[in-house]
Amino acid sequence: MMAEVGPVIERSLLAAKHLGEWVGGDDGEEVKLGGWQKDWKAKVERRAKGVVLIIACVVENEVEFRINDDYHRPWNYPCILSLQPLYGAIAAGCCALIKPSEVVPTYSSFLAHTLPRYLDARAYKVALGGVPEITRILELKCNPITSPCYDH
Repeated sequence: MMAEVGPVIERSLLAAKHLGEWVGGDDGEEVKLGGWQKDWKAKVERRAKGVVLIIACVVENEVEFRINDDYHRPWNYPCILSLQPLYGAIAAGCCALIKPSEVVPTYSSFLAHTLPRYLDARAYKVALGGVPEITRILELKCNPITSPCYDH
């Protein structure tokens, strides 16, 4: 709860609280920059830029440990790695495809079955699988939300 769920809830609530000020204002509003960037003509554009692909890689160590004759690989933070970028995508008005790590199959399956209960399944999807699936996703270079290959 302390390292995974709590921070995701806290940051999601923070994003919801500040969303109005993030998206408020005029499109094309100029931004004053300082230092070596002061001559740039920076502007704020408040519109979604497309579909976000979130690849939640769980770092595997080459070290395996053994419990009751089963070999296990360590993993860390699958919830934060998949959901923290998601609320940023939602706040930006973007659709998203989440590809959780195959190293955490229980969490990945939970996410794939739970997310559609709370978010619009037409805009936010979860793709399950391993290297072949993510390789295919990266090869498509199309909208992963409308492509039929993403029906996990």
